[in-house]
Amino acid sequence: MKLSGDFEKNFRIYLMSALSWIGPQESLDHKAGDLYSFRGGLKYTNDYFNGGLGLRLFVLGNEKKLNENINVDTAHSIFTAITEKAYEEIKQKNPEITKALNEYLDDDMITVLIDEFKRIVNELQGNYKISLLTNLIELTDVDILTIGNVHFSKSTFFFSEDFPDTIRPQPAITLLGTTEQSREEVISKNLDHVALTTEASGYHHKDEKSLVFYKALAEFKQVFAFLVFCRHFLSNVKNKEFEIKTKAVQPSGAFKGNKSGIQRYYLWGEKDKGCAVEFSTLWSTIDLAREAFIIDTETLEALKKSCYLEQYNSLLQGIDKNRIRGKIRRCLDWFLKSHLEDDSTDEVVSLFIGLETLLATGPDPFRGAADDLAENVALLMTPHPDERYSCKKDFKKAYRLRCKIIHSGEVIDWDKDWVTVRSIRNYVVWSLRGILSHLDEISRYGKEEGSMQEYFDRLKLGGM
Repeated sequence: MKLSGDFEKNFRIYLMSALSWIGPQESLDHKAGDLYSFRGGLKYTNDYFNGGLGLRLFVLGNEKKLNENINVDTAHSIFTAITEKAYEEIKQKNPEITKALNEYLDDDMITVLIDEFKRIVNELQGNYKISLLTNLIELTDVDILTIGNVHFSKSTFFFSEDFPDTIRPQPAITLLGTTEQSREEVISKNLDHVALTTEASGYHHKDEKSLVFYKALAEFKQVFAFLVFCRHFLSNVKNKEFEIKTKAVQPSGAFKGNKSGIQRYYLWGEKDKGCAVEFSTLWSTIDLAREAFIIDTETLEALKKSCYLEQYNSLLQGIDKNRIRGKIRRCLDWFLKSHLEDDSTDEVVSLFIGLETLLATGPDPFRGAADDLAENVALLMTPHPDERYSCKKDFKKAYRLRCKIIHSGEVIDWDKDWVTVRSIRNYVVWSLRGILSHLDEISRYGKEEGSMQEYFDRLKLGGM
């Protein structure tokens, strides 16, 4: 691991500050906050809780790769390990600790702690699997499925693979008295669930919600965003056999902040395949869907034929730089957000952000952004010129509603605006489907934002 020339100096300054927060009560300046128990009768101030933030800002801030891949949660987990190591080193030389820990640091000890930091970071970097065992998907006569970068399997099939033998609960759950679980215990409580599994590389230390976890969560959200998009599109198709069936999700007990109910995630690394950490949305709100999706062979066929599942998968699984992939991902993120909104005004704002993310082709001094967006939407909604012209006019009326909300602070009057809101949702759905169906044509002009511009320009000029 290559570190900057300033790393050791910054780490030394940081340690001297951070370890001043730990020591006997009489040696600490605790006027600013409460004291908590450390080890060996020592205390720490509430500044200790900022240890991860300090590590990330003042030490990792100059280390580009680490700064981009280690969030505050992981930094605090590393900080905790470093302070534990410092305590052990100090205790060996000083059985009676009478001052704050920073008072005992010497060059040799700082070198040991720098080496410990390097060792930890090298060990925690790797590839990880993250699984969501969920009741939000039901596979009836489908055993396995892939959407984007996420693989689906029934729990019985999933547990026959490489799921770890031991599961360690996250600290918040440990406080409730939950201890390590065996593979069999996890299987027993997830028999009726479907496993969604993805992979992510990065830095994960122990039980924290690292960027590895959030990378995986982004992929899971893409799955539900895509399914919500498909459901809205197929609900506009008169052939009922193409509908995606859903069923209600009941939030669990008193924890009704999650529309998706309580979900459980399991994370394990290639270096520690014997043990996984469990994350639960018991305490935090992570919403994925308002309903559970039932996927059978007919539904799967509809996803392929009508919603271009295979094209979507090919795009998301690509490893090349591709701005179109980013536009589709962000559009789906905003579409899911609109779906989960309780407020209609916020729903419309999210829909328009998603639509503009997808179809806006950048500033052009020779044409207006609203006109350009309206024409792009109309081109994707219908192949007929007269219908396109009508669609463009209708879209501009809807766009005026967007401007009133964003620029004048108006709110949606559902009784008056519900038809417009439904139309805006349809503009997003049909536009997204239109882009997915023409990915090959768009890619002919490249994979940057300009390729989308060229595609629409050629379409407007009748050159395609």
